[in-house]
Amino acid sequence: MSDRPFIGVHQFTSFINFRRDILCFPKCNTPDMRINHFQKGLQVLTILLLLWCCLERGSLSAQCTSTVQFPLSPVDASHFNDTVVISDMQSAGQYAVIANLGLGQDYVFTAAPGDYITVRNAYDNTVVLEHGASPLTYSTGAGPDLVAVHFNLIAPPCGSDAISRETTVQCATCPDVPPGIGVNTGQPRASLEVEGTIMLGDDAHTAQAGM
Repeated sequence: MSDRPFIGVHQFTSFINFRRDILCFPKCNTPDMRINHFQKGLQVLTILLLLWCCLERGSLSAQCTSTVQFPLSPVDASHFNDTVVISDMQSAGQYAVIANLGLGQDYVFTAAPGDYITVRNAYDNTVVLEHGASPLTYSTGAGPDLVAVHFNLIAPPCGSDAISRETTVQCATCPDVPPGIGVNTGQPRASLEVEGTIMLGDDAHTAQAGM
């Protein structure tokens, strides 16, 4: 919420009437002059409202944009609740492209404590989807499934350094990683039916019970 004061229509028209009464009464107190001053007042009010809207939009979009991609290839996000290391050599002032995001999920991005993270639509690398200090939670909603994650030292003016840090992404709302398949255990979690021979290296073995 902006802390700039809002100029209402009533306050502005009162200001215009005050200037009219002080500076040009009674010469301005004619129907034509009143209409002329009212039209000019509306023009000024329109300009002020447009300026206010531009300032508000600028405050929302003025987030960090890094120019160096690292790693050079996109990193696939997991669809399970495990942590994927984006890089252990990430520097502030770089960005990473994260692919294969699950839609309707919450992903948590981390960097060094206090780092500032900006998530942008990677298809155009302009639209800001989320921003804030690390760790940062981004809700994918309906997409996109490809994002550019920009890492910086602080909130705008952003900043960069040459110090390596580990960056990660974790799906906080995805299911847990399924258990692995047990082999030669007392309680195997899966069974496999094989007919014919099984190749172990260069050796062929005939399938039989208990293998």
